[in-house]
Amino acid sequence: APAWAPGERHAVAIVYSGQPKVAARPPWIDGMVWRETPSGAPWLGVTVGNVVLERLRKRRRVVQVEVPGFDEPAYALPEDLERIPRLATPRGTTLLCPFDSMLWQKRRAEELMDFRYRIEIYTPEPKRVYGYYVLPILHEGRLVGRLDPRLDRAAKRLTIHAIHLEPGVKRTPELDAGLGDALRDLAAFVGAEHLALPRGWGKLAG
Repeated sequence: APAWAPGERHAVAIVYSGQPKVAARPPWIDGMVWRETPSGAPWLGVTVGNVVLERLRKRRRVVQVEVPGFDEPAYALPEDLERIPRLATPRGTTLLCPFDSMLWQKRRAEELMDFRYRIEIYTPEPKRVYGYYVLPILHEGRLVGRLDPRLDRAAKRLTIHAIHLEPGVKRTPELDAGLGDALRDLAAFVGAEHLALPRGWGKLAG
């Protein structure tokens, strides 16, 4: 099977984030593959999804690939494998919605992006780890952290209660600049005229 270099796994996550009908690894199928029906698009579980992938493999719609660190084959679209050598290096910084397709399958985010994410909207406040509506930080193709925003519409104030970087991620001028731009964009999007940041991050407000 064609092999991907270790560094290409992050690029594949970006490629597949917008293609919910294809899973890169069988366990990620649960919640990522669905069947169109007159009444809607019900989820297909892992068992049925594996059958679908095998059928696609036989038809050469997908191919098996070996990914370093995975103990079983993964799947890719042939045309996407051809694009890998031409993929541009991911650039820029943005904040992801908790319901972004990159996070639909939590196991995929953990295994492919080394990022564990759980929505805590329905978690009682004392039991929350990061916050109510936490936004992951995507920086240069990697999920490097998350932040906890809160909007006061009456005061037109966006408060970032906390910014958490992932283990091993260091603050750099590039990260600060990109995150500052993303936060100002978020403030403008929600109609906030004031941006309050946690201690140590005040310079990001610009």
